[in-house]
Amino acid sequence: MVRTSHLTKLDIVRLYRNSYTTRDIRAALNSKGIKVTRQVIDYWVQQYHQGKFTDEMTCPSPRKVKILKTLTRADVQFVKRTLSSEPCTSSRTIHKRLLLKGSKVSLSMTKRAIVHAGFTCTKPRYCQMVRHVNKEKRVAFCKMLVENNDQFNDMIFTDECTVQLHQNKVYIYRRLDQLRPSLSKLKHPLKVHVWAGISKRGATPILVFDGIMNGQFFTDHILRDTFLPKCRLESNRDGLEPAKETSVYNTYDVKRRTTICLFWSTYMTKLQCATYIDHVYKVVPVCILMKGQATGSIPNKIFKEPSHGKSIAYFQTLLWSPDYDDVR
Repeated sequence: MVRTSHLTKLDIVRLYRNSYTTRDIRAALNSKGIKVTRQVIDYWVQQYHQGKFTDEMTCPSPRKVKILKTLTRADVQFVKRTLSSEPCTSSRTIHKRLLLKGSKVSLSMTKRAIVHAGFTCTKPRYCQMVRHVNKEKRVAFCKMLVENNDQFNDMIFTDECTVQLHQNKVYIYRRLDQLRPSLSKLKHPLKVHVWAGISKRGATPILVFDGIMNGQFFTDHILRDTFLPKCRLESNRDGLEPAKETSVYNTYDVKRRTTICLFWSTYMTKLQCATYIDHVYKVVPVCILMKGQATGSIPNKIFKEPSHGKSIAYFQTLLWSPDYDDVR
């Protein structure tokens, strides 16, 4: 659930003191783009009655009152507008802008204003860029899945990736009075390219190859020699057998290839494949909610429960329940 900012708490108490009902307070906040539940409003009204929260900008602590005595609501609102439109703005830049507009605040007070505005600083999670035209296609496809409550029983999810045969990040302990040791590494470490797929029936064969993935290679080596023969072989069976090594050999380390294939054939069981695919049940409703943008780790943060054995309809209904008003 989203934390309630200090400004929102102040607004709740102010509206309550002006004889607003819980329903009116929620409507007034929603009109400003602030999503709160009735339970949150009732909680902070109760805190106000018990004297545990006031409608003053400063905190009850005398030390904090002294520090924040020149911080005004206008300053916090300015910080909120700035970070809402420019989330990468530093606290020092915000401090300079506050000084230019005549506010008498220090850098530490500016950082406190950021907290009061309901923001925190964190490293972003990078995800794949999605073109605008593809966002529309993603939303349309997800809506079709929701409409059909698709279980993905007749789908195979495939992808390719590159595995580097050298660890870039290595940590080493040393004594405090010693210099950092030097470790030699290859200028161009060996890499292998891997293609494979999973379905509710299990894993496809894994293909380890070198070179570039182009149309002819995809048609000849992946579809014709790897994927289609296995599909024909398993067409009358209940599930796919564990994957076996199917490789285009070159000068790569055979031991490394064998390790990758052994991992695939041992770990990617039918149950494991189904568990991965069931995660899409969470992703589909969130993708629609985010209008086709990359979802990253957001589905798991919104839905805490496991997705295995559930359905798209289950998480779609859950997302639009009253308990998830703050998320939407």
